[in-house]
Parts: sequence; C-alpha cells; structure tokens
Amino acid sequence: MIIPKKNRDLKVVEQRILPKMREYIGDLRQVKAVKNLNDTLERQTPADRFSRYSSDAASELSSKLKEARKRADASKKAAEEDLPPA
Repeated sequence: MIIPKKNRDLKVVEQRILPKMREYIGDLRQVKAVKNLNDTLERQTPADRFSRYSSDAASELSSKLKEARKRADASKKAAEEDLPPA
C-alpha cells in the first residue's frame, strides 16, 4: 500500500516525535516543580529552613533538580534528532 508523502510525514510525527516531545514536556514540568520547591525553601528564614530540613534534604533536593535537568536535556536532544529537515 502506498501512503502519500504528507501522510507519511504525519505518521512519523505521531509515532516518533510526539512521544519524545511529551516526555520532554513532562521532564520540564518536573524541573519546574523542583525549582518551585527550592524557591519556597529559599524564601524561608534560615531558622525555619534548618529547623524543618536537614542538610541531607537540601542535598537531595539539589540532586533531584540536577537529575530532572539532565532528563529534560536528554529528551529534548532526542526529540530534536528526530525532527525532519526543514
């Protein structure tokens, strides 16, 4: 069966590019959520922050943010590689 070129391009977008873009958007949302939590912690006074959160929690938060950024960068790069040439 011969599929017209326009429909083939649409299939490529639906099957390969959209799932990767959805994953990238999800990763960006996770980065934003971690940043919001980090901003909330920074706005508190030092006494509040240290009484509620230990340095272990702060380092865990930092590592989660780095991990989320790495995933977002990797999924963005993967999505960009699959884009058809303009």
